[in-house]
Amino acid sequence: MADRKISELTNITGANLADGDELVVVDTSASETKAITFGEFKNALDTATGFVSITGDTMTGDLTVPNVIVSGNVDGRDVSSDGTKLDTVETNADVTDTANVTAAGALMDSELTSEASVKALDQGVATTDSPTFAGLTTTADVSFGDNDKAIFGAGSDLQIYHDGSNSYIEDAGTGNLKLLGNQLRLKNSPETANYLQANNGADVTIYYNGDQKLATTSTGVDITGGVTTDAYSYLNGLRISGADQSNTIYQPTGNMAITTQAGSLTMFAEANPIIFGISSTEKMRIDSSGRVGIGTSSPDTKLHLEADTPVFRLTNPQTTSSLGLSMGKIEWETRDSSAVGVIGYIDVVDSNNFGTTFDMAFATGQSGSATERMRIDSSGNVGIGTSSIAYTSTDRSVVHIEGLAGALLALEDTGAASYLFQSGNDLLVENDTTTGSLVFGTNASTERMRIDSSGRLLVGKTSDDNTVTGLVMNGSGFTKIVRSSATANVNSVLQLNRLASDGDIIDFRKDGTTVGSIGTAGGDLLIHSSASSHVGLRLGEGYVLPTNNSGATSDAAADLGLSVNRFKDLYLSGGVYLGGTGSANHLDDYETGEFTATISCGSGTIALDVGQRKCAYTKIGKLVHIQGSLGIGAISSPSGEFRIVGAPFVMDTSLGDQAEISAASVALYEMASNITGLLNAEISMDAGVATILIRDNGGQTTSVQNIANKFDSDSIVRFSVQYMTT
Repeated sequence: MADRKISELTNITGANLADGDELVVVDTSASETKAITFGEFKNALDTATGFVSITGDTMTGDLTVPNVIVSGNVDGRDVSSDGTKLDTVETNADVTDTANVTAAGALMDSELTSEASVKALDQGVATTDSPTFAGLTTTADVSFGDNDKAIFGAGSDLQIYHDGSNSYIEDAGTGNLKLLGNQLRLKNSPETANYLQANNGADVTIYYNGDQKLATTSTGVDITGGVTTDAYSYLNGLRISGADQSNTIYQPTGNMAITTQAGSLTMFAEANPIIFGISSTEKMRIDSSGRVGIGTSSPDTKLHLEADTPVFRLTNPQTTSSLGLSMGKIEWETRDSSAVGVIGYIDVVDSNNFGTTFDMAFATGQSGSATERMRIDSSGNVGIGTSSIAYTSTDRSVVHIEGLAGALLALEDTGAASYLFQSGNDLLVENDTTTGSLVFGTNASTERMRIDSSGRLLVGKTSDDNTVTGLVMNGSGFTKIVRSSATANVNSVLQLNRLASDGDIIDFRKDGTTVGSIGTAGGDLLIHSSASSHVGLRLGEGYVLPTNNSGATSDAAADLGLSVNRFKDLYLSGGVYLGGTGSANHLDDYETGEFTATISCGSGTIALDVGQRKCAYTKIGKLVHIQGSLGIGAISSPSGEFRIVGAPFVMDTSLGDQAEISAASVALYEMASNITGLLNAEISMDAGVATILIRDNGGQTTSVQNIANKFDSDSIVRFSVQYMTT
């Protein structure tokens, strides 16, 4: 180390020295300074002459020590054997009296002032002696054997001892055992863990395994962990700290009650919820806003119940019921100073005096008074404005509404309202909007009918559209029905049914007076006008009959059309009886059309110009009228008979004697040669075909001539003939 002045050095204590530290020694013979370690210095003292060896040595002169503890003899004296003398002093002598102590062969403390005085103590102290000292000071241990006690107090009030297994501080007398100190500590024997700490004017803390568990504060007690009791516990202020739910009040078995002998039981949680649970599972809480949650940890109302099937139950414990007895009531009360009182409630009451049926009553009110407004009886019937629900019967559900000025049921959606209103004897159903409708539906809200804002009744449709099936009835009296059917003549548009007797099914009126009707008569459909001299129709099985204005059938009294009001076409599959009802009056056919005619000659050919061929017929009954114009297109040496073939109907030959042959009217143009006589034309059957034979009489009355050879390639034949067909 660096050189330092002696005045700069500090005192050295034993605690500062280690065996390796060096001491400075001055060798005056050599006029030099040497160093010696502290360990070498101690060894030199132990072995050098003039020093007492630590390991044992003989010392001359006096030695003053505060206390001596030996395991052998002192100055050759056996202190143990001399203890008998000390026992005698303990038992009999008053050690505060010098004469008694001296007589016992002992010395007073004031006399033990030198080694000689100690050596002069020639008496021993026995274990049964009880010496009394004016004072005792020791700088070493005082040892007591097992069950040897340090006893304090005249009545052995305080005893300190060890029984071989345990150590005791026993307050066996009167008064209190007081441990006084500004800072009191109880620790384990290695002094590594606290049991208890007490500080004057401050806290007292109790530990478990070195960890703080209970501490007093200026406001009460802080507990870390749980508090477990096996009997009633009375706490005047309890504070439990900790960051989690492990710090709880815990009852390991049986029931636990928190009661108050008098006054209120108050529980507070600073800005945090009060939580109640079972088996470490939360069941109820009161949050910082005062909302109670049962089954939920986040209540959003003053009382919030949450469960798969939440139940809120009120029970009346009375075993005998009576009419009107409440089974449980929920009330709402106002504290407004102008009208304090109950302004609403829900009550379940006995309704038959036997406790077998119960009604639920609902009340509202004003000015602090509640009046029943609605009731649901035991059968589920509802009464509004009445507690006596009428119109009930088995298997019927009733909503009975009463009011002093009628009963109104209002339904509203964002300002649009509808009403069901009973006023006197009238029931009013109204939509209180300018564009809304009254809609009626079935089958999961499927619309079936509506009354629109124009007052039209629509069934099966939502608008007045003739392309959509349904019914439209206008308030003006106009009705439209549209029906769609995939099968013809099935599912009629309108069906009217009269049971039992014949009569009107539809009555038509004008200004209140009947003008006609549709009804039944003998199974027939009857349609007739009711005005004087008017007629009608009776539709029977295969016939239509005329009727008079009362629906009775008439004969030859009704016209079909008028001279200036005619029917256009009459389609008949049968005949018409004209002017009578006999077979001779039966006209069963009328037909018009065209037919194709050809030319036949005895030999050679005559071909027609198809562009100039036009033939037509009219058939009325059995009478056939044919006419035509035929242009010749080419000839090839024609000769013999000239016939027009192809009349559309065969001739009736039933008359016989050729009475069926009819004369024909014929005109010939552009002939190759002139006709020498008169033309003779007739229609008759030839080879099963009706043909027109044209001949020339050659100016003779008794014979005829064939004229096929008189035609040219541009000749024209025009004809007209009537004949009877079958």
